[in-house]
Amino acid sequence: MQPDRRSRLAELRAELAEPDGVIAALLERAARMVLIAEWGESWLREKAEREGQVAAFTSPMLTRFFTAAAEARRALEALAKVQAAGAGKGPDAGDVLEAVQNEQSK
Repeated sequence: MQPDRRSRLAELRAELAEPDGVIAALLERAARMVLIAEWGESWLREKAEREGQVAAFTSPMLTRFFTAAAEARRALEALAKVQAAGAGKGPDAGDVLEAVQNEQSK
């Protein structure tokens, strides 16, 4: 592993060792996935307006949109689960592990 990657890995480990770091990481992931899904929806709408609904429906972007939307939903569910379990105090290790395992198994 390159030195800059090892440094970033060490940073991530330190951030994720704390409940607030875990919540921040889940929040960042959820926000990014929602943004990607929104971008995909906007792109498909514009394509349908410019080239017609059939062009949007047959576009490879449609599959990517559904994948991004599903990933956004899973990220939001994991975030909500961890936040609810922590009740504002931060999640315990079991909740974080379960949320991560559920995310990876999907």
